[in-house]
Amino acid sequence: MNILKNFISICTVILLSYHAYGQEIKQTEYSFDINKTIDGTDYFYYFNKGKNDTFINLKIMTFNIDNTVKTLCKEVSVLPEFYNIATQKIKIDLWNMNVGNPLEYEDVLNNQINVFAKDTSWQNYYKVFSNQASKNKNIQLDYNLISKIMTDQKVYGCIELELNKIGYTISQVGIEKVGFLDLKSYPAIKKRLSGKLPYSDSQLKTIPIPYIVYIGINRIS
Repeated sequence: MNILKNFISICTVILLSYHAYGQEIKQTEYSFDINKTIDGTDYFYYFNKGKNDTFINLKIMTFNIDNTVKTLCKEVSVLPEFYNIATQKIKIDLWNMNVGNPLEYEDVLNNQINVFAKDTSWQNYYKVFSNQASKNKNIQLDYNLISKIMTDQKVYGCIELELNKIGYTISQVGIEKVGFLDLKSYPAIKKRLSGKLPYSDSQLKTIPIPYIVYIGINRIS
């Protein structure tokens, strides 16, 4: 049985990886697409396997998006519907998702700030880390701690809600290239957050921001 790696991207930001069982698609070339409007947003769904491809691409892209701030909850709301379309064509076993970092979505950024500002284990760790970092620039952040907090506190909870509808759950939020939330570098975000969250700039600087996020996915047993 050949196992093909496949990819789904939602709104050009979210990428789902999964194992697909090759006997379901016997053609050397395959293509399927559909346009659909959901809550006023136009979605384009594209499913393609080229003649020489060793993988299958599944993409979901949006059009006619206005200048309002993006929220992950809205963007992933189409996932179950398009997943069900795909499963009519091929058997799927999801295992990994690459997704935009917290700065890209208003709701995820709010979750990230609230979780880490209130988490005692993180704040205690940050005090020790920042003190050591001032003396040793080579000190490394505890990525495992950040990952665990983001997973346990469901920073990407909107994705989990939609995954649950198709029989999956988040097993881990993996991260890479972590920095901190310095609003001087993000004036647009500073303006957006102004007066909305009860934290000072110094408190916000304790918030870790991973610039690469990938999410492990398991079937619900």
